[in-house]
Amino acid sequence: MENEREKLIYLAKLACLTGRYDDMMKSMRKVCEHDIELSEEERDLLTTGYKNVMETKRASLRVISSIEKMEDSKGNDQNVKLIKGQQEMVKYELFNVCNDILSLIDSHLIPSTTNVELTVLFNRMKGDYFRYMAEFGSDAERKENADNSLEAYKVAMEMAENSLAPTNMVRLGLALNFSIFNYEILKSIESACKLVKKAYDEAIAELDGLDKKTCFFSLSQAIERTYKSGFKRSGLRPVTIDLKDGTVVNFWVSKTQPESKPKPNLLLIHGLGATAIWQWYDVARRLSRHFNLFIPDLVFFGGSSTTRPERSDIFQAQTLMRALEAQSVKKFSLVGLSYGGFVGYRMAAMYADAVERVVICCAAVCVEEKDMKAGVFKVSDLDEASKILVPESVKKLRELMGYIFYKPALARLVPTCLLHDFIEHALTRDNMEEKRELIKAIPKDRIISEIPKLTQPTLIIWGEHDQVFPLEMGKRLKKHLGDNGKLVIIKRTGHIFNFERPKTFLKHLKSFLLETNPLQIPISNGSV
Repeated sequence: MENEREKLIYLAKLACLTGRYDDMMKSMRKVCEHDIELSEEERDLLTTGYKNVMETKRASLRVISSIEKMEDSKGNDQNVKLIKGQQEMVKYELFNVCNDILSLIDSHLIPSTTNVELTVLFNRMKGDYFRYMAEFGSDAERKENADNSLEAYKVAMEMAENSLAPTNMVRLGLALNFSIFNYEILKSIESACKLVKKAYDEAIAELDGLDKKTCFFSLSQAIERTYKSGFKRSGLRPVTIDLKDGTVVNFWVSKTQPESKPKPNLLLIHGLGATAIWQWYDVARRLSRHFNLFIPDLVFFGGSSTTRPERSDIFQAQTLMRALEAQSVKKFSLVGLSYGGFVGYRMAAMYADAVERVVICCAAVCVEEKDMKAGVFKVSDLDEASKILVPESVKKLRELMGYIFYKPALARLVPTCLLHDFIEHALTRDNMEEKRELIKAIPKDRIISEIPKLTQPTLIIWGEHDQVFPLEMGKRLKKHLGDNGKLVIIKRTGHIFNFERPKTFLKHLKSFLLETNPLQIPISNGSV
């Protein structure tokens, strides 16, 4: 029995990797029928399968409804009749999926768990799937399903308020979904806003009342678990490369799959701050279908470490190249973000035969040692700059946020407890001095005339209002590379445009990395 269950879970994972969500849903339905409490991973597989199938059908019904209105306005009665037939078929499929998961919840999932958080989640799911049927049902169906949805949400909410902390992610998610029900089904904007405000106020009150040293709930750890699950669902797996010289490098890499047309390799190099998974989560999920991804934690970040004394970007570049060679990677393109841009540029210069295309994001590669004293940067003292860029106090983290965001006023709204948690669990206090040494090594003895010019097509991306490395640094790099480089300026962003305008960032990456002639494509300097 257990072997059969493990087989079904494996098939669900395989279906997820290949985007076969109907198969994923069927496998997880059979897993649930074993009446064994689901693990966190199994719960994610269940919800991912059903959610993706459901979202596809909901989207289909919305499109069909829109087309029906258009044809009706033109008086095309015959087409309207055909559309209604298609609409009823998709609605029938949607209701079947909803009734299927609702039956699983009542017959298997709730009876099989003693975990309060899971019970709240399953009741919330009941509310969600009754809500989906209320969206598209007839008047009679709508009322019945809306009543059932309301009852399920109320049961879940009462249980959550009695047993779960206001900061619990399941409780917060429940409040959000319940508010959507009030807004979309009951058409009560006031009730929807009250629900969200109440949940937010209670969570903030608890966070501000906690002793930051003994906070039992870590939002950063919860987010990182979500990111790791997302990476795995995107076909990425963690690997550790031991270079046998006291240096170890951790990677997330694409699982190798036999394909008629192999994907190109892409290296994503993170900047200072949290580990690679925090900085590349959104990009990696969307590029995984186009590339074999290699996403390292640089030395002194995450689990990557060294006993060697080197701190230069050259050492980081050599380390990454050796780690890629250990994985039999011969050709690849790369994207370097901030400090990762310095490392990526070095790799492209040192290993020109291996690196095919280069993207440098907000990395002042053409900085000179004299720039620090010339007032080019907001903070001219290198020691002080390193303490801000590698913060170990909430005060310094708020200062950093003031520099990296386009709208830094938002930093003042983040509770102190959350910032402390981010330092402890995302930035971590490990290797702080070594990270600062990496920063101090960048401008040392650096002059433009000694910076090599790349031979590969190179895209330079910069935030219009970058206060860490001002836009002038991007223009300087473009001038240094000449016609071999293209500069894109993303409007209304600061240093972390990958978070502020992720869709625009991704659009430029895909255009440059996937086109046959990357430097010939028209790229708008700016975005809306």
